[in-house]
Amino acid sequence: MKTYLTLGICAVASIATYTADAAQLRPTVSVSSDHISIGDLFEGVAELAERQVATAPALGRSLTFDLDALQRMATAYNVDWKPAPGDSKVVV
Repeated sequence: MKTYLTLGICAVASIATYTADAAQLRPTVSVSSDHISIGDLFEGVAELAERQVATAPALGRSLTFDLDALQRMATAYNVDWKPAPGDSKVVV
């Protein structure tokens, strides 16, 4: 019984570590340049943060990325990201 409990605790600890290291969607996105970068959309992508992924919308306009678009972006740029509960889109 102690063995199973120890294995369960180790599994939970490794999942928590993985989640902490994975990228997360930014809760609020606004840009002040002509482009949108990976770092504008995701937190925890230090080495990829400046990679441009789209042209910024005109002043007063918005651009929406749904989960499919975000997943394609994450895959294309090797961003370690999985949607969290409640993630549905990002509006820039």
